[in-house]
Amino acid sequence: INGGFGLGALVAPLIVYAALDVAPGVGVTGAYWTVAVAAIAVAMYSSRVVAPARPEEGEEDEEEERGKEEGEGGAEGAAEGAAEGAELAADRLASSSPPTRETIGPGAATAATAVFIALVVGVETSFGAFLVSYCLGVGGEVGEKEADLATTAFWTTFTLGRFAAAGLVARQRPAATLSGHCACVCVALAVVLGGRGSRMSVWFGSVLFGAGMSSVFAAAVAHLNELLGPGGMSGGAGGWISAGASSGTLVMLATSQALGTPDAVMATLLALSVCAMGTMGAVWTRVGWRRAFGSTGRDERMCRR
Repeated sequence: INGGFGLGALVAPLIVYAALDVAPGVGVTGAYWTVAVAAIAVAMYSSRVVAPARPEEGEEDEEEERGKEEGEGGAEGAAEGAAEGAELAADRLASSSPPTRETIGPGAATAATAVFIALVVGVETSFGAFLVSYCLGVGGEVGEKEADLATTAFWTTFTLGRFAAAGLVARQRPAATLSGHCACVCVALAVVLGGRGSRMSVWFGSVLFGAGMSSVFAAAVAHLNELLGPGGMSGGAGGWISAGASSGTLVMLATSQALGTPDAVMATLLALSVCAMGTMGAVWTRVGWRRAFGSTGRDERMCRR
């Protein structure tokens, strides 16, 4: 789902770019109508997709019976299945235990994740929106059209990174994903800020920023789901996550007020990224760093599969 969002974020600017440079007669208005018609076409197609239905009672019984027959593969298979079931039960019991000194309550975990998402979404959208303004403001080696292409490179890496992360999610804990990607974001912003518009800093920073930002949102949601234990996220927690994502626009608005000097916007984005990492660091300190980053029996089973 996050990869699909990234794909749309990549395609839409390309349509605008084509409408202005490839077919100047189309213009920005034509580009918006193109995106609108494409969205309507996809919505009409999606409305024809039949949603999955819960199987009938008889079908459930048949599936259960087939599962029993397939499970009669010998004593060794039964013992392995029993051991795995016991391990899963132990995992659930451990995660459902009441909060201790090294755990964090569900409300605090949800609020911290919502704040984190608000910050990273604001940084993400602000970088894509203001990179051209930054390049023009510092008067470096990158002109307007090249800055547009660097912005597209950011969204391209962002999209490819999200699809790549979907295949790696079973092999890495969410906390490890978050820490690594947030570190890439901070390094990328520091490179762009320090380079002051040089071609190398803009292109390297844009690509690294896209790679770093690609999986932060999805990893944060997975991390919260892990913290909340059995049953995962409730509807209320999902609402807080949506509120955090929507608040990213307010963060972008606040960032736009820092455009007084050319470097101010990148310095602000870097500061916000450090604050986002600090928010998650506080959560991991409360939960216990070893517990947040350590592997579990369930992780090892997922890797084997």
